[in-house]
Amino acid sequence: MKEHWRKTQTHCKRGHLFDEANTHWEIRGAYRSRVCRRCRRDRNTFRQRLYGVPLVDYRAKLAAQNGVCAICGRPPGKRSLSVDHDHVTGRVRDLLCATCNTGIGGLRDDPALMRKAADYIERHSGAYATGAGSPAVLISSTISEYVRGSS
Repeated sequence: MKEHWRKTQTHCKRGHLFDEANTHWEIRGAYRSRVCRRCRRDRNTFRQRLYGVPLVDYRAKLAAQNGVCAICGRPPGKRSLSVDHDHVTGRVRDLLCATCNTGIGGLRDDPALMRKAADYIERHSGAYATGAGSPAVLISSTISEYVRGSS
């Protein structure tokens, strides 16, 4: 098994010493790497520090949502579901996947802006259809005619 490059490090990124008590070994594929136990424990409590949501409440909310994003209904990818919150009041809403959380954050949590974005997508939803007469087919046939005519 290959050793991860962190094997030669004496401290984690936050400066904690890699000693016998503070080192946890993780195996990911063909690699074995060490993780700082203090930082790992902190990762489990960061939701509580940021949003006041203890791990037990996060897990209860996750179970209530059947382990899926509250908007798109998909299970999380590599990252766990994010705690969505109102940026004005700080009130916790639901758990969202990274894509949905980034999307509503990018639209500044503004419902009017989100409606405009939805209208825009609906207005342009046929632009990439592949049926006969669709713009994609018309563009590709026009390019084919142009290429044949120029040779």
